[in-house]
Amino acid sequence: CLNSSIGMEDAESCCYGDEYPCNRENKEEEDEDEEEETGGSSRETGERKRTTMMVCRVCDSRNACIVFLPCRHLCSCKACEAFLDSCPVCKSAKSATIEALIS
Repeated sequence: CLNSSIGMEDAESCCYGDEYPCNRENKEEEDEDEEEETGGSSRETGERKRTTMMVCRVCDSRNACIVFLPCRHLCSCKACEAFLDSCPVCKSAKSATIEALIS
């Protein structure tokens, strides 16, 4: 994830590489979901996945709008973030958070 020539992290390689446990778990869950699905159009399933991914992982009711650093998981609503010391997805310690404005 760290580009040694510049000294900056490459977010894309961190999000899609298999070296992080949370990425391996998410890939396994996606594979299981695809196997369980029968019938229906791929458009419907893709939209359902997007909707599910945008829900707060803590309260499971409000939209996720908080990005945790350093892991960059978008997984919490603003109300729940105040009570968290670590990322709800990968359990890494929270160093900072950013509110993502998604339209």
